[in-house]
This record gives sequence, structure tokens and C-alpha cells, in this order.
Amino acid sequence: MLFRSSKKELKETLESRVIKLFYGAGSDRMLAYKQYGIKIRSLFDLELLVDLLGFEKKGLDAVGSEPFCLNRFSIL
Repeated sequence: MLFRSSKKELKETLESRVIKLFYGAGSDRMLAYKQYGIKIRSLFDLELLVDLLGFEKKGLDAVGSEPFCLNRFSIL
């Protein structure tokens, strides 16, 4: 199944204040701006989370497969 969206809908969605989750968003942001003039706002890049939490696996699949346990970390 192919997902289709108009340029207007894509622009409204990506430029809205709703938080969007991406992984390794740098190239996506550049492409959206260069190709469509869209400035992606309210973006949270999960790649930063994976690095910060020190997941052994890297990549988007690490976010879904790694057990997310905050007990490993102590905040003082």
C-alpha cells in the first residue's frame, strides 16, 4: 500500500508544532527544505536518545528491539 499526501498536507504536518519522531533526521531535514522548502519543526531525533542511553545496537531497529529500562540509569 502506498501512502500519498499532497505537498500542502506534508508541509502543514512537518511544520506544525506537533512533535515528530525521526531517527537520523539530518538528511531528512535537508531534503525536505531543499526539495519542498519545508522547515521541519518540533522534531525529536531518536538517534540522540540511542547514543545518550548507550544502546549496544545502533539504528532505528535498536529503538524498537532494545528493552527500555530506566532502572539502568540513576539521576542524582
